[in-house]
Amino acid sequence: MKKDKKTMDKTNKSKLKEQHILGQCQSSHKRKVKDEEFPETKNVKRLRRGENVDLARQVLVTQSPEEIKSQPSDDSHEDVEAQKVLPVKQRPVLQAVLETLHTSQVFFDLETTSLRLDCDIIQIAAADKDATFNEFIIPKQPIHYMASNMTGITVINGVLTLRGKPLDAKTPAFALHNFLEWIKLRSPVLLYAHNASFDYQRFFHVIQKENLVEQFQQHIIGFVDTLGMFKTEYPGLNNYKQNTLVRKFLKKSYRCHSALEDATILQELYNTTFPHTISDFSCTFASAYEKWMYERKGKM
Repeated sequence: MKKDKKTMDKTNKSKLKEQHILGQCQSSHKRKVKDEEFPETKNVKRLRRGENVDLARQVLVTQSPEEIKSQPSDDSHEDVEAQKVLPVKQRPVLQAVLETLHTSQVFFDLETTSLRLDCDIIQIAAADKDATFNEFIIPKQPIHYMASNMTGITVINGVLTLRGKPLDAKTPAFALHNFLEWIKLRSPVLLYAHNASFDYQRFFHVIQKENLVEQFQQHIIGFVDTLGMFKTEYPGLNNYKQNTLVRKFLKKSYRCHSALEDATILQELYNTTFPHTISDFSCTFASAYEKWMYERKGKM
């Protein structure tokens, strides 16, 4: 009798073991089927646990919105957060000015309180054939001593001076509106500058503060960088500073770091060494402004 009981216990244990193994196999099969039906489910869960952030793009790219919505989830809120991962905004690129017919060639230059991107403009000047524009601007920022050494412009007792002589300086708003009206008379305009990105980036800063971006964009189609142009067209020179090029090609010297003289002499230099190909050294107002905004804020 005891022997039969032991035999029955062994039989029951064996059956229980078989049932346990069968249950594990069925569970494994169900998980396998589920993974085949929803191949990214594991990745989503790993993403929710923070195991691999790079999986976000893989999940969103390889699955359609309908597939993502159909996936079972223990926490729908966390699934929504995973789906909110967006692609990185592409860096804007400069677009060349392709059409220059019937545009005015205006050469311009700025003098600023410093080399900072958010510096103030203290002089803005431009030249269009025999017509010129020149305004001195009262800065809100202090003028860096190196800028004063180069330009001779300083503030004495609240008055903007040039080598000690008081200047008829305007507020930024007044000077920029005057420049806008001058530009309108020549619209559409292509602005030429030596190392143009330096000038137009600081120009963007001040016209944005004065809410004049759209008004200027209506009349300025783009910018041309004569520095890059001369580097390509005349390789092998010791340097490509504007005063160096003036001495080489115009056989004369001038007072540099005066915005008006820089603009007028650049016009003469450009016309003397004509013809030039500008497409590779130009950029549209819109693309330059978009790139400036991206670099300044990281977004539009």
